[in-house]
Amino acid sequence: GGQLQAAQLGQAGDAGPQVVQVGGVDVHPTHILARLRDPAQAGFVAKRLSANGYTVKRQYRLVPGMMLIERPAAPLGQAGQVARELKRRIAELQSSGWFLYVETDRAITLYATPSDAAFQDGRLWGLLNNGQNGGVDDADVDAEEAWDITTGNRQIIVSVIDTGVRYTHLDLASQMWVNEDEIAGNSIDDDFDGWVDNIHGIDPASGDGDPDDPIWQGHGTHCAGTIGAAANNDEPHVGVAWDVTLMACKIFGGGGFTSAAITSVEFSVENGATVANCSWGGIGSNPPLYDVFAAGGDAGMVFSCASGNSAMDNDLIGDWPSGFDLECVIAVAASDNRDEPAVFTNYGLESV
Repeated sequence: GGQLQAAQLGQAGDAGPQVVQVGGVDVHPTHILARLRDPAQAGFVAKRLSANGYTVKRQYRLVPGMMLIERPAAPLGQAGQVARELKRRIAELQSSGWFLYVETDRAITLYATPSDAAFQDGRLWGLLNNGQNGGVDDADVDAEEAWDITTGNRQIIVSVIDTGVRYTHLDLASQMWVNEDEIAGNSIDDDFDGWVDNIHGIDPASGDGDPDDPIWQGHGTHCAGTIGAAANNDEPHVGVAWDVTLMACKIFGGGGFTSAAITSVEFSVENGATVANCSWGGIGSNPPLYDVFAAGGDAGMVFSCASGNSAMDNDLIGDWPSGFDLECVIAVAASDNRDEPAVFTNYGLESV
Protein backbone atom coordinates (compact mmCIF):
# COMPACT_ATOMS: atom_id res chain seq x y z
CA GLY A 1 0.00 0.00 0.00
CA GLY A 2 2.98 2.33 -0.04
CA GLN A 3 3.68 4.99 -2.62
CA LEU A 4 6.84 6.34 -4.17
CA GLN A 5 6.16 10.04 -4.54
CA ALA A 6 7.42 11.62 -7.74
CA ALA A 7 8.91 14.46 -5.72
CA GLN A 8 11.29 11.95 -4.17
CA LEU A 9 12.74 10.89 -7.49
CA GLY A 10 16.33 11.90 -8.01
CA GLN A 11 17.77 9.61 -5.36
CA ALA A 12 19.13 6.06 -5.23
CA GLY A 13 20.57 6.12 -8.73
CA ASP A 14 17.83 8.19 -10.35
CA ALA A 15 19.25 11.13 -12.27
CA GLY A 16 15.86 12.67 -12.97
CA PRO A 17 15.14 16.37 -12.58
CA GLN A 18 13.69 17.79 -9.39
CA VAL A 19 10.05 18.71 -9.74
CA VAL A 20 8.49 22.12 -9.15
CA GLN A 21 4.93 22.87 -8.11
CA VAL A 22 2.51 24.67 -10.40
CA GLY A 23 -1.03 25.04 -9.08
CA GLY A 24 -0.26 22.59 -6.28
CA VAL A 25 0.81 19.87 -8.74
CA ASP A 26 4.35 18.48 -9.12
CA VAL A 27 5.57 19.01 -12.69
CA HIS A 28 8.72 18.86 -14.79
CA PRO A 29 10.57 22.19 -14.44
CA THR A 30 11.20 22.79 -18.16
CA HIS A 31 8.81 20.58 -20.16
CA ILE A 32 5.57 21.72 -21.80
CA LEU A 33 3.02 19.48 -23.53
CA ALA A 34 0.91 21.18 -26.18
CA ARG A 35 -1.47 20.14 -28.96
CA LEU A 36 -1.70 22.11 -32.19
CA ARG A 37 -5.04 23.27 -33.54
CA ASP A 38 -3.77 22.45 -37.04
CA PRO A 39 -1.27 19.56 -37.15
CA ALA A 40 -0.31 20.59 -40.68
CA GLN A 41 1.37 23.64 -39.13
CA ALA A 42 3.82 21.52 -37.12
CA GLY A 43 6.88 22.42 -39.20
CA PHE A 44 6.09 26.13 -39.22
CA VAL A 45 5.38 26.23 -35.49
CA ALA A 46 8.56 24.28 -34.67
CA LYS A 47 10.63 26.85 -36.57
CA ARG A 48 8.91 29.76 -34.83
CA LEU A 49 9.42 28.13 -31.44
CA SER A 50 13.10 27.55 -32.17
CA ALA A 51 13.52 31.20 -33.09
CA ASN A 52 12.15 32.10 -29.66
CA GLY A 53 14.45 29.82 -27.66
CA TYR A 54 12.21 26.76 -27.43
CA THR A 55 13.09 23.22 -28.51
CA VAL A 56 10.54 20.74 -29.84
CA LYS A 57 11.86 17.57 -28.19
CA ARG A 58 9.26 15.27 -29.67
CA GLN A 59 6.34 15.34 -32.07
CA TYR A 60 3.96 12.50 -31.26
CA ARG A 61 2.47 10.38 -34.02
CA LEU A 62 -0.37 8.74 -32.08
CA VAL A 63 -2.04 12.12 -31.49
CA PRO A 64 -1.30 14.38 -34.48
CA GLY A 65 -0.20 17.84 -33.44
CA MET A 66 0.90 16.89 -29.92
CA MET A 67 4.36 18.20 -29.02
CA LEU A 68 6.79 17.98 -26.14
CA ILE A 69 8.39 21.43 -25.92
CA GLU A 70 11.28 22.52 -23.72
CA ARG A 71 12.95 25.76 -22.80
CA PRO A 72 15.68 25.31 -20.18
CA ALA A 73 15.31 27.25 -16.96
CA ALA A 74 17.91 29.77 -15.88
CA PRO A 75 20.79 28.05 -14.07
CA LEU A 76 20.60 27.86 -10.28
CA GLY A 77 17.03 29.17 -10.32
CA GLN A 78 15.01 28.75 -7.14
CA ALA A 79 11.97 26.49 -7.37
CA GLY A 80 9.59 29.43 -7.07
CA GLN A 81 11.36 31.33 -9.83
CA VAL A 82 11.41 28.26 -12.07
CA ALA A 83 7.68 27.70 -11.53
CA ARG A 84 6.84 31.33 -12.30
CA GLU A 85 8.93 31.21 -15.46
CA LEU A 86 7.26 27.96 -16.54
CA LYS A 87 3.81 29.50 -16.06
CA ARG A 88 4.87 32.58 -18.01
CA ARG A 89 6.04 30.45 -20.92
CA ILE A 90 2.82 28.42 -20.91
CA ALA A 91 0.82 31.65 -21.05
CA GLU A 92 3.05 32.88 -23.87
CA LEU A 93 2.41 29.75 -25.93
CA GLN A 94 -1.33 29.83 -25.18
CA SER A 95 -1.53 33.39 -26.43
CA SER A 96 0.00 32.40 -29.78
CA GLY A 97 -3.30 30.88 -30.90
CA TRP A 98 -1.52 27.86 -32.36
CA PHE A 99 -2.57 25.36 -29.71
CA LEU A 100 -5.74 23.65 -28.49
CA TYR A 101 -4.10 23.49 -25.06
CA VAL A 102 -0.74 24.07 -23.43
CA GLU A 103 -0.05 22.01 -20.31
CA THR A 104 2.66 21.19 -17.80
CA ASP A 105 4.38 17.78 -17.92
CA ARG A 106 2.85 16.35 -14.75
CA ALA A 107 4.83 14.10 -12.42
CA ILE A 108 3.57 10.56 -11.91
CA THR A 109 3.23 8.60 -8.66
CA LEU A 110 3.66 4.84 -8.41
CA TYR A 111 0.64 3.13 -6.83
CA ALA A 112 2.04 -0.03 -5.23
CA THR A 113 5.05 -1.58 -3.57
CA PRO A 114 6.36 -5.00 -4.59
CA SER A 115 6.03 -8.12 -2.44
CA ASP A 116 6.90 -11.66 -3.55
CA ALA A 117 4.56 -14.58 -2.94
CA ALA A 118 4.10 -18.21 -4.01
CA PHE A 119 1.09 -20.06 -5.34
CA GLN A 120 2.09 -23.41 -3.86
CA ASP A 121 2.20 -22.36 -0.19
CA GLY A 122 -0.87 -20.14 -0.28
CA ARG A 123 0.78 -16.75 -0.19
CA LEU A 124 -0.64 -15.96 -3.64
CA TRP A 125 -4.15 -15.91 -2.17
CA GLY A 126 -5.29 -13.61 -4.97
CA LEU A 127 -5.04 -16.58 -7.34
CA LEU A 128 -6.32 -19.27 -4.97
CA ASN A 129 -7.81 -18.48 -1.56
CA ASN A 130 -8.68 -21.45 0.64
CA GLY A 131 -9.19 -19.31 3.71
CA GLN A 132 -5.51 -19.40 4.68
CA ASN A 133 -4.02 -16.76 6.98
CA GLY A 134 -7.42 -15.49 8.13
CA GLY A 135 -8.77 -15.06 4.61
CA VAL A 136 -12.15 -16.03 3.18
CA ASP A 137 -12.48 -19.10 1.00
CA ASP A 138 -12.73 -18.23 -2.72
CA ALA A 139 -11.89 -14.53 -2.22
CA ASP A 140 -9.69 -14.71 -5.31
CA VAL A 141 -9.75 -14.31 -9.11
CA ASP A 142 -10.67 -17.97 -9.71
CA ALA A 143 -7.35 -18.57 -11.43
CA GLU A 144 -7.63 -22.37 -11.45
CA GLU A 145 -11.05 -22.23 -13.07
CA ALA A 146 -9.78 -19.73 -15.62
CA TRP A 147 -6.73 -21.88 -16.43
CA ASP A 148 -9.05 -24.76 -17.28
CA ILE A 149 -10.34 -22.53 -20.09
CA THR A 150 -7.18 -20.69 -21.15
CA THR A 151 -3.74 -19.76 -19.88
CA GLY A 152 -3.43 -16.88 -22.29
CA ASN A 153 -2.08 -16.36 -25.80
CA ARG A 154 1.52 -15.61 -26.77
CA GLN A 155 0.18 -13.42 -29.57
CA ILE A 156 -1.18 -11.00 -26.95
CA ILE A 157 1.40 -8.36 -26.03
CA VAL A 158 0.95 -6.67 -22.65
CA SER A 159 2.88 -3.44 -22.19
CA VAL A 160 4.07 -2.94 -18.62
CA ILE A 161 4.42 0.85 -18.34
CA ASP A 162 6.30 1.19 -15.08
CA THR A 163 9.83 1.16 -13.62
CA GLY A 164 10.92 -1.25 -16.33
CA VAL A 165 11.14 -5.04 -16.18
CA ARG A 166 14.12 -7.14 -15.10
CA TYR A 167 14.04 -9.14 -18.32
CA THR A 168 16.76 -11.54 -17.12
CA HIS A 169 14.54 -12.76 -14.25
CA LEU A 170 14.13 -16.55 -14.32
CA ASP A 171 10.34 -16.22 -14.35
CA LEU A 172 10.28 -13.49 -17.01
CA ALA A 173 13.11 -14.09 -19.49
CA SER A 174 11.02 -16.48 -21.60
CA GLN A 175 8.00 -14.18 -21.48
CA MET A 176 9.52 -11.01 -22.90
CA TRP A 177 8.59 -9.34 -26.17
CA VAL A 178 11.54 -9.36 -28.58
CA ASN A 179 12.10 -6.70 -31.23
CA GLU A 180 13.21 -8.94 -34.08
CA ASP A 181 14.15 -5.94 -36.24
CA GLU A 182 16.86 -4.83 -33.80
CA ILE A 183 20.30 -6.42 -33.32
CA ALA A 184 21.24 -6.59 -29.65
CA GLY A 185 24.35 -4.84 -28.44
CA ASN A 186 25.59 -3.24 -31.65
CA SER A 187 24.76 0.34 -30.55
CA ILE A 188 22.88 0.94 -33.82
CA ASP A 189 19.22 1.80 -34.40
CA ASP A 190 18.77 -1.08 -36.86
CA ASP A 191 15.03 -0.62 -37.37
CA PHE A 192 15.18 3.21 -37.53
CA ASP A 193 12.49 3.63 -34.87
CA GLY A 194 14.51 6.19 -32.88
CA TRP A 195 15.65 3.71 -30.21
CA VAL A 196 19.04 1.97 -30.04
CA ASP A 197 19.20 -1.69 -29.00
CA ASN A 198 15.59 -1.70 -27.83
CA ILE A 199 15.21 -5.46 -27.69
CA HIS A 200 12.53 -5.80 -24.96
CA GLY A 201 11.00 -2.31 -24.93
CA ILE A 202 12.15 1.25 -24.30
CA ASP A 203 13.21 3.64 -21.55
CA PRO A 204 11.73 7.02 -22.52
CA ALA A 205 12.46 8.30 -19.01
CA SER A 206 16.19 8.21 -19.80
CA GLY A 207 15.89 8.38 -23.58
CA ASP A 208 17.38 4.98 -24.39
CA GLY A 209 16.35 1.49 -25.47
CA ASP A 210 17.11 -0.43 -22.28
CA PRO A 211 14.04 -0.86 -20.01
CA ASP A 212 15.82 -2.92 -17.34
CA ASP A 213 14.29 -2.50 -13.88
CA PRO A 214 16.97 -1.77 -11.26
CA ILE A 215 16.98 -3.94 -8.16
CA TRP A 216 16.44 -0.90 -5.92
CA GLN A 217 13.05 -0.33 -7.61
CA GLY A 218 11.52 -3.61 -8.77
CA HIS A 219 7.95 -2.32 -9.06
CA GLY A 220 7.59 -3.03 -12.77
CA THR A 221 9.16 -6.47 -12.40
CA HIS A 222 6.63 -7.27 -9.66
CA CYS A 223 3.74 -6.15 -11.89
CA ALA A 224 5.10 -8.15 -14.86
CA GLY A 225 5.32 -11.25 -12.68
CA THR A 226 1.74 -10.86 -11.49
CA ILE A 227 0.61 -10.56 -15.10
CA GLY A 228 2.64 -13.31 -16.72
CA ALA A 229 5.37 -15.06 -14.73
CA ALA A 230 6.21 -18.38 -16.37
CA ALA A 231 4.61 -21.59 -15.10
CA ASN A 232 5.90 -25.10 -14.51
CA ASN A 233 9.56 -24.06 -14.54
CA ASP A 234 10.58 -25.07 -11.01
CA GLU A 235 10.43 -21.43 -9.88
CA PRO A 236 8.00 -20.46 -7.06
CA HIS A 237 5.86 -17.86 -8.82
CA VAL A 238 3.24 -17.94 -11.55
CA GLY A 239 1.36 -15.20 -13.38
CA VAL A 240 -2.35 -14.82 -13.94
CA ALA A 241 -1.88 -15.42 -17.70
CA TRP A 242 1.38 -17.27 -18.10
CA ASP A 243 1.07 -17.68 -21.88
CA VAL A 244 1.56 -14.03 -22.68
CA THR A 245 4.19 -11.71 -24.12
CA LEU A 246 5.45 -8.86 -21.94
CA MET A 247 6.76 -5.55 -23.29
CA ALA A 248 8.68 -3.24 -20.95
CA CYS A 249 8.26 0.54 -21.07
CA LYS A 250 10.24 2.31 -18.37
CA ILE A 251 8.84 5.69 -17.31
CA PHE A 252 10.54 5.92 -13.92
CA GLY A 253 14.30 6.12 -13.66
CA GLY A 254 15.15 9.41 -15.35
CA GLY A 255 12.18 11.07 -13.71
CA GLY A 256 8.55 10.03 -13.78
CA PHE A 257 6.56 12.31 -16.04
CA THR A 258 3.55 12.33 -18.34
CA SER A 259 5.69 12.80 -21.45
CA ALA A 260 7.41 9.44 -20.84
CA ALA A 261 4.03 7.74 -20.42
CA ILE A 262 2.80 9.28 -23.69
CA THR A 263 5.88 8.02 -25.52
CA SER A 264 5.34 4.56 -24.01
CA VAL A 265 1.72 4.35 -25.13
CA GLU A 266 2.69 5.43 -28.64
CA PHE A 267 5.50 2.85 -28.81
CA SER A 268 3.23 0.12 -27.43
CA VAL A 269 0.50 0.76 -30.00
CA GLU A 270 2.94 0.97 -32.88
CA ASN A 271 4.56 -2.34 -31.88
CA GLY A 272 1.43 -4.42 -31.47
CA ALA A 273 0.58 -4.27 -27.78
CA THR A 274 -3.15 -4.41 -27.06
CA VAL A 275 -3.11 -4.28 -23.25
CA ALA A 276 -1.22 -1.87 -20.99
CA ASN A 277 -0.76 -2.09 -17.23
CA CYS A 278 -0.57 1.32 -15.53
CA SER A 279 -0.05 1.07 -11.76
CA TRP A 280 0.51 4.81 -11.36
CA GLY A 281 -1.19 8.15 -11.76
CA GLY A 282 -2.00 11.49 -10.24
CA ILE A 283 -4.88 13.65 -9.08
CA GLY A 284 -6.74 16.33 -10.98
CA SER A 285 -6.74 16.40 -14.78
CA ASN A 286 -4.23 15.56 -17.49
CA PRO A 287 -5.54 16.51 -20.95
CA PRO A 288 -2.48 15.37 -22.97
CA LEU A 289 -2.53 11.91 -21.41
CA TYR A 290 -6.30 11.68 -21.87
CA ASP A 291 -5.93 12.35 -25.60
CA VAL A 292 -3.21 9.71 -25.91
CA PHE A 293 -5.26 7.09 -24.04
CA ALA A 294 -8.26 7.91 -26.25
CA ALA A 295 -6.12 7.46 -29.37
CA GLY A 296 -4.72 4.25 -27.95
CA GLY A 297 -8.24 2.99 -27.35
CA ASP A 298 -9.19 3.83 -30.94
CA ALA A 299 -6.19 1.73 -32.01
CA GLY A 300 -7.42 -1.26 -29.99
CA MET A 301 -5.56 -0.82 -26.69
CA VAL A 302 -7.08 -1.58 -23.28
CA PHE A 303 -5.57 0.12 -20.22
CA SER A 304 -5.67 -1.48 -16.77
CA CYS A 305 -5.14 1.40 -14.33
CA ALA A 306 -4.74 1.39 -10.56
CA SER A 307 -7.26 3.55 -8.74
CA GLY A 308 -4.67 4.80 -6.22
CA ASN A 309 -3.47 4.01 -2.71
CA SER A 310 -4.59 7.03 -0.70
CA ALA A 311 -7.92 5.73 0.66
CA MET A 312 -9.70 8.54 -1.20
CA ASP A 313 -13.04 8.75 -2.97
CA ASN A 314 -12.15 9.28 -6.62
CA ASP A 315 -15.69 10.52 -7.29
CA LEU A 316 -14.78 13.61 -5.26
CA ILE A 317 -11.13 14.04 -6.23
CA GLY A 318 -10.41 12.76 -9.72
CA ASP A 319 -7.55 10.36 -10.42
CA TRP A 320 -5.78 9.96 -13.74
CA PRO A 321 -5.52 7.81 -15.76
CA SER A 322 -7.92 5.45 -13.92
CA GLY A 323 -10.60 8.15 -13.89
CA PHE A 324 -10.54 8.89 -17.61
CA ASP A 325 -14.09 8.51 -18.94
CA LEU A 326 -13.02 6.20 -21.76
CA GLU A 327 -14.29 2.76 -22.76
CA CYS A 328 -10.68 1.55 -23.04
CA VAL A 329 -9.82 2.30 -19.39
CA ILE A 330 -10.44 -0.13 -16.51
CA ALA A 331 -10.09 1.39 -13.03
CA VAL A 332 -8.78 -1.22 -10.59
CA ALA A 333 -9.16 -0.97 -6.81
CA ALA A 334 -7.41 -3.28 -4.32
CA SER A 335 -9.17 -5.90 -2.21
CA ASP A 336 -7.88 -7.93 0.71
CA ASN A 337 -7.98 -11.67 1.37
CA ARG A 338 -11.49 -11.36 2.80
CA ASP A 339 -12.90 -9.75 -0.38
CA GLU A 340 -13.13 -6.38 1.36
CA PRO A 341 -11.63 -3.14 0.01
CA ALA A 342 -8.01 -2.88 1.12
CA VAL A 343 -7.62 -0.19 3.79
CA PHE A 344 -5.39 1.90 1.50
CA THR A 345 -7.28 1.62 -1.77
CA ASN A 346 -9.00 4.50 -3.55
CA TYR A 347 -12.65 3.85 -4.36
CA GLY A 348 -15.55 5.53 -6.14
CA LEU A 349 -19.06 4.40 -6.98
CA GLU A 350 -18.90 6.06 -10.41
CA SER A 351 -15.15 6.30 -11.09
CA VAL A 352 -13.79 2.91 -9.91
